[in-house]
Amino acid sequence: MKFGLDKARTFWVLLIGLTLWKVFLAGNLDIIQDEGYYYYWSLFPQLSYFDHPPLTAWSMTLARQLFGDTIWSVRFWPLAAGFVFPIIGRALAREIFTDEIANRAGILLMLCPVFAGNGLLMTPDALFALFWSLALLATCKAIQETKWTASWWLLAGLWAGLGFLSKYNMVLYFLGLGILFLTIPGKRAHILAGGLLSGIMALIVFSPVVIWNYQHDWLSFRFQLQHGFSADDIKPWVTFPEYLGGLLLLATPVLGALAIWSSTRSMVSKETGRRFLAAYFWAVAAFFGYVAIKSKVEANWTMLAFYSGIILVAADWPGYGKNLRRVTVGLLVTVILAGFIYLSLPKDVPLSIGGHSLDIGRVEEFYGSQDVAAAVLKKSKEIQVDFICVDRHARFGAIAFYAPELRPKLWLPKKGALRFPWIDDRQWKGKTALLVSNKPRAWPWFQTVEPIGKIEIPFKQHMKRTIYFNRGIGYQPVDR
Repeated sequence: MKFGLDKARTFWVLLIGLTLWKVFLAGNLDIIQDEGYYYYWSLFPQLSYFDHPPLTAWSMTLARQLFGDTIWSVRFWPLAAGFVFPIIGRALAREIFTDEIANRAGILLMLCPVFAGNGLLMTPDALFALFWSLALLATCKAIQETKWTASWWLLAGLWAGLGFLSKYNMVLYFLGLGILFLTIPGKRAHILAGGLLSGIMALIVFSPVVIWNYQHDWLSFRFQLQHGFSADDIKPWVTFPEYLGGLLLLATPVLGALAIWSSTRSMVSKETGRRFLAAYFWAVAAFFGYVAIKSKVEANWTMLAFYSGIILVAADWPGYGKNLRRVTVGLLVTVILAGFIYLSLPKDVPLSIGGHSLDIGRVEEFYGSQDVAAAVLKKSKEIQVDFICVDRHARFGAIAFYAPELRPKLWLPKKGALRFPWIDDRQWKGKTALLVSNKPRAWPWFQTVEPIGKIEIPFKQHMKRTIYFNRGIGYQPVDR
């Protein structure tokens, strides 16, 4: 049996093997705190939420009907989306190129670190990536039709609308259409009519979020615009190089550089399919390059540029030198194996040499949330408080997930009325709370605050999470 980067057999063996490994990891790693935050949303379905559209929560509400109050209600959808994502990428590459290039594209997408991680954790990016890939496949089919037909454009609009329900970044799909309008002159009427039709469909699907924002003074839209274009203390000569570095690291520096090179060359290609993919690489990369001049760009914001960029690398693959191809694949396999093996280690097994820890700091996100929730539950019973205040929304979510009996008593004083408008904190006016934070903090919402100790939760032998407890007496709700 022959295996190779352009073989269908390799694609399916890798896909099934990596998915099974992800299922193992999903069942053994604690939810990260953001996952708990989104899961808490799913207990209270709304038309939308303060800092994200609602599909992440809606999907977990549905999963909970199948899996109950378990980790699989959180991680079923990213696992499913992560399984389908490279299959769609393979289908898009086959639509434009050949079966061999399609297999190669699917394998490279599967091995790309940012997409491998995205198929494990339930964040807005998990479903956003799925619907982005589906929208591009439908759009490609629509553009390649000899005669203009509505069906593919309507389907593209449906996927785009669902993408908007996942993450506002889906607006870049229409920026990509704009670039296509400019770079494919023979299809301009086709693209203009199709873009209008798909935009109407997307708006219909996205309408719950528009309605929610209208009812809440456009709160979520304003928050995301401020978040994405903040100009406070921004130094472009710092943020822009950071953006470029993050752009390269998302797919490993070698594959990232190849994606940029292939996408740049393809912008002037005579082949419509290549220009199509390049347009969607640069719609994302150029937009966030502009944002990086005005604000800090988070690395995950740009990841969908590499969806089309990697497909172009797969098409150009034979033209790269043998050694470059080996280095590219070797680095991808090394990063994936190292990451998955590391996360597969028991939480008490350290990574160290000579007693010096080599564990990465952010690994704490996968360990200790259960222990934190248990410690908060125990402390709340010891001191008999009326409710519990948490300093951060992500910690709130993790405690809510692992200590469900505390959910009716949890509150977030800072921006809680925005993040959880279904909770009326006026019910606790004048009452006593257990205050939970990861460092000493001021709690100005209480008349009196008394320190009552701290706990340290060890993991990986050399690392620990510290939780500070205070008693807050005489809660004064913030005016709504």
